[in-house]
Amino acid sequence: MLGSYMRRKRATTGINASDVAKVVGVSRQSVSQWEMGTTTPSPNHLADWCHALQLHDHEVVTAYELRRTMTEGAT
Repeated sequence: MLGSYMRRKRATTGINASDVAKVVGVSRQSVSQWEMGTTTPSPNHLADWCHALQLHDHEVVTAYELRRTMTEGAT
């Protein structure tokens, strides 16, 4: 869930994964793993990712929590 949100937000900004990785200080593969949901970024990396995309971190957390709540309610 968080990964697909991260991928969509990055795609709408037109920034590629390599550029995000440079700003965050991780490999492009790490960004790809986050977006695929294979791994989850640390809170610090998530904050840096928000900065790279010029997003407020509370926007990301709110979207994640809303989707998580909706998914749990559907089961």
